[in-house]
Amino acid sequence: MKSIKVFISTIMIASIAVSSLLAQPGNGKQGMRGEGKRAMGDPAKRVIMQIPDLSEQQKSAIQKKAVETRKDILPLRNEMNEKRAHLQTLRTQESADLDAIHSTIEAIGELRITIAKERATMHQDVRQILNEEQRVWLDTQAPMKRAGKRMRGR
Repeated sequence: MKSIKVFISTIMIASIAVSSLLAQPGNGKQGMRGEGKRAMGDPAKRVIMQIPDLSEQQKSAIQKKAVETRKDILPLRNEMNEKRAHLQTLRTQESADLDAIHSTIEAIGELRITIAKERATMHQDVRQILNEEQRVWLDTQAPMKRAGKRMRGR
């Protein structure tokens, strides 16, 4: 009887130890959350640099355009983040001002549209740098793949 209790206790301790080890993040991408995404670089840049037969001149021109676009988008993203923080403050106030909430949502939407237009402009500028074969390759990439996004269950 005593040996059965010892055996069961040993199995329980071993199973707890194994389950706690499995719950720890590993060295792979799964346990890295946001850090892993940043470490891999800009997904759109990775796809653009996969375009076949890019010359050094094309790479340089694309990188220059990408840097310009990021510089243009950065203040817009910062402003959008500020508006989101302000929206959170408005939403959680004791007596919410619905007009202020609505106008802040509108402002965030306008910023998102402006950022999307900047990205579309950059995409068209990159297409102008490419030859016919490279443009076809870029255009046949799925938009979600181009943006480096995965489909999420929504």
